Amino acid sequence: MNNKKIIYWSPHLTHIGTINSILNSIKSLKKFSHYQNVEILNIFGEWSQFEKKLQKYNVKLINFFNPKINKYLPRNSFLKSRFTYILFFILSFCKLKSFLKQNKNEILIVHLLTVLPIIIVTIFNLKINLILRISGKVKNNILRKIIWKFCSHKIRFITCPSIDAKKDIIKMGIFEEKKILVLYDPIIEPKKIDQLKKEKLLDTDIVNSKYILSIGRLTKQKNYIRLISFFKNINIRYPEYKLVILGSGEDYYKLKKYIKYYTLEKKVFLLGFKDNIYKYLKYADVFISTSKYEDPGASIVQSIYCNKYVISSNCKNGPSEILLNGNGGTLYDDERISLENAFEEFQVMSLDNKKKKMIKAKKNIMKYTIFRHCINLTKILNNL
Repeated sequence: MNNKKIIYWSPHLTHIGTINSILNSIKSLKKFSHYQNVEILNIFGEWSQFEKKLQKYNVKLINFFNPKINKYLPRNSFLKSRFTYILFFILSFCKLKSFLKQNKNEILIVHLLTVLPIIIVTIFNLKINLILRISGKVKNNILRKIIWKFCSHKIRFITCPSIDAKKDIIKMGIFEEKKILVLYDPIIEPKKIDQLKKEKLLDTDIVNSKYILSIGRLTKQKNYIRLISFFKNINIRYPEYKLVILGSGEDYYKLKKYIKYYTLEKKVFLLGFKDNIYKYLKYADVFISTSKYEDPGASIVQSIYCNKYVISSNCKNGPSEILLNGNGGTLYDDERISLENAFEEFQVMSLDNKKKKMIKAKKNIMKYTIFRHCINLTKILNNL
């Protein structure tokens, strides 16, 4: 057994995909590797709701402040959430410095709000093995470049969720290329998914209906206004379809207004965040992603595993890699081929051609299993 401790840092205010990625990453290490000493930093109570699950994995939760404050934190707008993050950036500075000093030579994996641990490790020249885990699209701004350049010598590895993301980081010219690695997210846990798919679908609005499914936070990134507009356009020709969107977020009321404006209240359903998305995937006819960017696109991977045909925007960075540049599904860009035309192609495509594409895609996404993630992560950890 390796005695080196793995410490995860990922403060968050809302339920995002990175949370499941971290939980699955931890689970994969505990289940398949010799790295058994794992801790997660709970800055403002953001991980407390997962305490029972973490205890099951025998993972220690390190509280920086009283976890009960989490429910009182401002978070329901961009400005409120930024205020909260800045406040805890200041309050956590000394606590994090002290903690990292006490954990000399251990491994720190940072996912979100990465600036604080990176700066502390660099300024105070702390001896800790720092891994920067890129999650989602990297905003290539001047401040980030300056910080990364100043701190680059203290970062041991940078892991990226896709090949395109790795290329983007290399292009920045900040880190040595040998430090930049692809580490696919641990999205798929086959036995668990197969069990969750068995749950009954009880939502009365869509039971026994033919529906298009999309999954993700209700944000500008997911471009759901485009999805609703598309559905309005195809609804006359395909009246048998309904549109189901799973997820919560700040654009909820804006999207409700659009649905009402197009008089689609009985056809388009915002069902909110769901713990079990797989029973919805099981009965969906097709999965559509209209995102402006994805990296990699967890819901696309999950859909493919559930044997669903995927139509996705050809956005950066993940969909084209997951869908094999269109050989494992359909990519649209609204210039060469619109979403409406992509859907029409799906309707006329033979069942045999659909199956061939889906088989290719499913074979490709097996690199996103928690077992494969563990193998690749362990290789990185062994080099520290």
